[in-house]
Amino acid sequence: MVKPWIMLVIVLAVAMLALVRLRERTPARKLPFQRVASLLTPAEKQFVQVLDQVAGGRYRVLSKVRFADLFTIQASGKDWWQAFGRISNKHIDFVLADPTSWAPLLAIELDDSSHSRPQRRQRDELVDQICRAGGLPLLRIPVRKRLSPEEVGAEIARQISSSEGLPTPADPHAVTAAQAETAASSDAPTAGRRR
Repeated sequence: MVKPWIMLVIVLAVAMLALVRLRERTPARKLPFQRVASLLTPAEKQFVQVLDQVAGGRYRVLSKVRFADLFTIQASGKDWWQAFGRISNKHIDFVLADPTSWAPLLAIELDDSSHSRPQRRQRDELVDQICRAGGLPLLRIPVRKRLSPEEVGAEIARQISSSEGLPTPADPHAVTAAQAETAASSDAPTAGRRR
């Protein structure tokens, strides 16, 4: 006579085998993602050609840069999360960056007809405030206005040169006065300490 626990093991093994085979036949659930046809709108594609021409080797042209990648948030706790929530899903159309340090030098927004809607105007005001507070000059270009590369280049140069009074980007290696004072007091020579 077959022991009941052996029968149970056999039944469980057969059930597991059936589940594995069923899973192999069932196609994997398809994820709902599809690659976009283009990263840029037709107007952005036209404008980036002008930007590339103007930039030469002086600037790197970046598109669709998230605000969260452009700015650090100088707050903590709830205030940090609140500020992050305001910028986490926003991006700027174009950013010109220094070709060596990759520091952002200028944000550029193409303003099409959608910018006349009240909700979009609110977003534009927030973008203006964030750029101003973060020390990043912002150039707004109306899409309907066809600017020559020379005009765009002159406006870029003007914006970047006028940003000299704005706060500079935070240097992650910079030492604040308080940190320097603390380091100086803890650097006093002591017996047995290596320098």
